[in-house]
Amino acid sequence: MSPYYRQRILYLVVALIAVILYVPALWCGFVTLDDPLILLENPTVKNFNLIETFKYGGWGQKSIDYIPLTIASYALEYSLFGLDPFYYHLNNLVLYVIICLLFILFLQKLKSEFFIVAAAAMVFMSHPVHVESVAWVTERKDLLCTVFFCFHFFFIPLTKRKIQKQFIGIVLRF
Repeated sequence: MSPYYRQRILYLVVALIAVILYVPALWCGFVTLDDPLILLENPTVKNFNLIETFKYGGWGQKSIDYIPLTIASYALEYSLFGLDPFYYHLNNLVLYVIICLLFILFLQKLKSEFFIVAAAAMVFMSHPVHVESVAWVTERKDLLCTVFFCFHFFFIPLTKRKIQKQFIGIVLRF
């Protein structure tokens, strides 16, 4: 089998397994911890104003966190689907599948062997640390952050050495 088809099959398998793992979350409701405050009772979500969202971080005059992109995504979903939790969970699942595919692309950009990329993708995709971010609606901020973090690797010219230096720098900053 040609490398082109092996890669396409890997994308399909990883996306399919990720969906199978998290599809039960689609029928869960909202969580009573942060969902009421951040989503259900937030007037910015119901009365969407992009300028106000980015000015105050999506909270109106009171500021808890500055998460305007997350609040904007909630407001867009609210305008399309109301407060049906299925669509909020579906959006999180779609973002997670995108992250898994970007992870594969990142590893392939390093010119790693196919089987190493496949094994790493399977471990990353099925690791239980992701459950909270995918299944909890208000953890979308983590998913959005990870999507943009992964995208940044594709807009700069990278070599293995440069990535290693960047990775060490990122780890040291934490």
